Amino acid sequence: MEKASILIVEDEAILADGMKKTLKKLGYAVVGIASTADGAIRQAGDRKPDLVLMDIELRGKVDGIKAAQEIRRQFDIPVVFTTAHGDKQTLQRAKVTEPYGYIIKPVEERELHCNIEIALFRHKTEAEILKKKKLEAFSTFAEGIAHDFNNLLNIVNGYIEVAMKRCEIDEKICAPLLKKARENLFTAGDLSKKFLNIFKGNPLIRKNIKFSTTIKKGINKVSVPENLDISYDLDHSIKRISINGDEDLLEEMFSNILLNGVEAMTEKKKGTIKITVEDITLGSDNNFHMQKGKYVKVSIRDEGKGIPENNLGRVFDPYFSTKDNPTKKGLGLGLTTCYSIVKNHSGHIEIKSEEGKETTVDIYLPASP
Repeated sequence: MEKASILIVEDEAILADGMKKTLKKLGYAVVGIASTADGAIRQAGDRKPDLVLMDIELRGKVDGIKAAQEIRRQFDIPVVFTTAHGDKQTLQRAKVTEPYGYIIKPVEERELHCNIEIALFRHKTEAEILKKKKLEAFSTFAEGIAHDFNNLLNIVNGYIEVAMKRCEIDEKICAPLLKKARENLFTAGDLSKKFLNIFKGNPLIRKNIKFSTTIKKGINKVSVPENLDISYDLDHSIKRISINGDEDLLEEMFSNILLNGVEAMTEKKKGTIKITVEDITLGSDNNFHMQKGKYVKVSIRDEGKGIPENNLGRVFDPYFSTKDNPTKKGLGLGLTTCYSIVKNHSGHIEIKSEEGKETTVDIYLPASP
């Protein structure tokens, strides 16, 4: 489990050093120390900590409250104030920045630990709630679109039936073409039903499935160019792991993620998409707010152009796409669908990316007993 990373903003060197030692003792990673507002904003942007501990009185013209405001606005990083000022006016100004905590100095270890844990939990929960609300709003919209789409398909199918009857005279030319058109209509109808099943949260068709087999089937669905390789190693212990889930949906999820990786690497002369699988145990204090127990973690890493930092928080939003070429722009539903499938399986999905270098998608799914 990765340590939560924290940026300390404190202009008293002795206090900053003491806080750093305390945080390391509590099991956190300190990614930097800043003594000015400008330095705090710059380091927050460069190092992307999970949380900022912010002193209010800082060197320079700009104080910690304004710095916190900018950090929240630009990077959506939670801020906990650590200050000697508990007066009403300062508190009122600080409240506007929507801080995740307010600790009066001298800072006690236990109080610091509690504030940090609550802040990290609250921020993660709020992000999940926001994603859920977006997905719910979209599913309502999608239901209406799919309903109208199916009506149009039925009308077109009716016309095709009439045309097939009337073209019996010249059956060799007309019939095969109309038959092909009808087959595509049925395919579109199936896609529409599948789409609704995912976003409306209809019951999954669950069964115990061999996880390694599901991954291989997902890989086989993707057309991989000759210049790219897919590397994976499923050792003996992984081959025995089972998951109680919907095999078709899980295959679709893996193929969607792999397709994104392939498309991200289209401009490369050579490259590898690496898939690693491991069985892990999550405790009740895990960062994903999931039930404790045994999970399968799948990591899919591509060597593509990466995702800009300011877009990472939006990749699961419906119709959001990072593709530059309009001719290759899809519906922008691939990762939204993946997110929905994982959540319906009581799992977790997250994306890490380094622009210009690589992107890794981590998926956690509950393993069968």
